[in-house]
Amino acid sequence: MNIKHAILLTFGLLLLSFTSQAQDTTTIHSWYKDDIHREISIVQVGQRYGIMNDTGGVVLPIMYNAIEFFAPNDSSCMRWQGFLKIKQGSQYALANDLGEGITPIKYQEIFLFKETCEQTHPNTQVIRVKENGRYGLISAEGKVIIPSSYETIDLISDKDGQFFAPAIVRVKKQGKYGCMALYNKQIVPSNFQNIEFLQNLAVKESKKTVYYPMLKVKFKNKYSIKNYQNEAKIAFEYDEIKPYSQKEQLALVRKGKKYGFIDLRGKVKIPINYEYALPFRKEISLVKKGRKYGAINAQKKTIIPFSFDGIEFLRTDDEENEFYATLLLVRKGEKYGIYNAKGKELIATEYDKLIFDADKFGFFTLKGEEKSFLSL
Repeated sequence: MNIKHAILLTFGLLLLSFTSQAQDTTTIHSWYKDDIHREISIVQVGQRYGIMNDTGGVVLPIMYNAIEFFAPNDSSCMRWQGFLKIKQGSQYALANDLGEGITPIKYQEIFLFKETCEQTHPNTQVIRVKENGRYGLISAEGKVIIPSSYETIDLISDKDGQFFAPAIVRVKKQGKYGCMALYNKQIVPSNFQNIEFLQNLAVKESKKTVYYPMLKVKFKNKYSIKNYQNEAKIAFEYDEIKPYSQKEQLALVRKGKKYGFIDLRGKVKIPINYEYALPFRKEISLVKKGRKYGAINAQKKTIIPFSFDGIEFLRTDDEENEFYATLLLVRKGEKYGIYNAKGKELIATEYDKLIFDADKFGFFTLKGEEKSFLSL
């Protein structure tokens, strides 16, 4: 025990002995510590808080403005059990439930990243702190990982708010963004207009699956991709980048008004010369060449001929029957037909209306004044 802690403890014991004579000690919350076989309690005397054990021993002196669990004290965040957030005056610190300080009492605020509850890698057990109006990052041991000098610090997650591995911390300084991979402490300096989640792509390598965490990075109004699993340097030359398709592992890019596809290392695999394109789905991409629409595969082979004025997947998702998910509605002028993703024409492009009925496995059609039903 250091001298400072000893002085605080002595002061706390004296404060407890004087105040407890006049006021009752209120137990705020209790929990059982298996490793020391003791019940530990957050207690309140007047407007001050401390921690005591079931024998009356003082774990933390009753001298703080507030003491609370850093994370929910239940099974939802087992990783942070035993961490306590304490407040003295207007400043905060972390301590453990043995009364040992993890940080000095110096922070304006200490924040839990809820995403870290689900992680297991030791480098991802990190805490955001605020000091002098700026944000930094510390470890569970209180070690400074990123100094408190940033306007914001957050963990990059996908569109559903799910954390991905390796964990990426995004920082902002003077209006510019940078980031850091917690697994390997790899740092991207704060030079960019924006850094955002692109995807977590599963890639098979040497008979095992490796997840490629990818970020879309913006610099001078152009985009590139940062991939932490390879050293590919993709130039900042694109006006838009879409996520890679899982099977083909090609990303749709736009340069000016033209579209094409690049691979994981940034090499152009399908020339950037299409007037329009969509990401690969069911092994094809719907593209526009000149004034006509068609579909190509990853080898640039034409699957559906470029003879249509419009083309789209009939289903917007793959939640339904797999066969239905491959159906495409094509249009020539004001006439409609149906193809599948293999390029087979299922219904000739000669109908004024085609209304799909999944239950009856076919289409209600209108051709001039003639109505009919076509089964697939």
